Amino acid sequence: MNGNGFYRSDPARFSAAWWVEGARNLLWVAVVTILIWVYADMRFTDRRALIATLRLTAPPASKLALISRNDVAVDFIERRVQFKVEGSRERLDRLEREFHDAVVCDVTRDYGTGEHAVNARDVLNADPQFANQGLRVISTEPASIPIRLDRLVHQDVPVELVVSGAELTTLPQAPSVGVMALENQWKTITEQTPSPVLKTKQVDLSTLPVGKKVEVEFEIFPQIADVPVRLDQNTVKVPIEIRQQTAKKSFTVTVRVLAPSEWDDMRKYELVKKDPLEWRPEITITGSKTDLDKLDPKDVDAYVQLREDDKKPMETWIARAVTIRFPPGLAVQLAGEPPQVNFRLDKRPAELPSPTP
Repeated sequence: MNGNGFYRSDPARFSAAWWVEGARNLLWVAVVTILIWVYADMRFTDRRALIATLRLTAPPASKLALISRNDVAVDFIERRVQFKVEGSRERLDRLEREFHDAVVCDVTRDYGTGEHAVNARDVLNADPQFANQGLRVISTEPASIPIRLDRLVHQDVPVELVVSGAELTTLPQAPSVGVMALENQWKTITEQTPSPVLKTKQVDLSTLPVGKKVEVEFEIFPQIADVPVRLDQNTVKVPIEIRQQTAKKSFTVTVRVLAPSEWDDMRKYELVKKDPLEWRPEITITGSKTDLDKLDPKDVDAYVQLREDDKKPMETWIARAVTIRFPPGLAVQLAGEPPQVNFRLDKRPAELPSPTP
């Protein structure tokens, strides 16, 4: 090394300076190696096992509906899914800290009517929690979720107001309400009722003032002919005017049975009543006091109509609403829902031929 100190020669091998220089180099190599491994631990690929809730939806605007296992239209289907996700340790750590386990997917974007198997891994990988973070779901359990989609029909249906406790000057016309039903459900509705009508829950008007227009809110039953439907609105407001308050009267009636006129084999069947007391129900009738005073219990006709399907062997009882009719000319009506009876038709054993003398 020259006298100015700008250069120096390597220390002699195995000298103290040589060993110190070697130790210093090894220290820097160790530090760099540790830093590399720390960086790799943060940035290199790893895998984690997590659990998510997949919520599969079908928005009404799609005109499609998800069908549950009991054949009812539902807004969404949820399933818990175990999955493995792959990515850097740093991003996996962030995912575990910030992960929202509810993952929503609109299945109508990729599927139409019919039965499908939704790939759970594809749903998760499309979610921003994974797609925007450079993470990849590599497996799920279960691998797919079965769904069924059906088309929805939208129709405007008139609303029938159901009131009690008063007579109106005129029965107001409620506005029609939009309903949505599955295509096969709407077919069932129109087969049973060619002119479908929505009914409201009964509203008691007995406390409202007479001769004055009052706006009344009615809640609508979300069904037509016992078929559930979706309503655009659950209530309607209608202005009504009461002519007079009504009274109530209760009678016990006897329910009779009507068989179709074309039946010629009714003697082959025995009508079995589940509870004989059901066939003598007490009913409540509303109307003006004058008309109620004219009404005699024997003038009230209560009956159930038998159908061809009733002849089929049944494991359960047939439940049927009783039809109630009143004499013409009397402004009276049944208060509430009609009573129901339970019965079945049992085929009588065949008669043995008489022995020949």
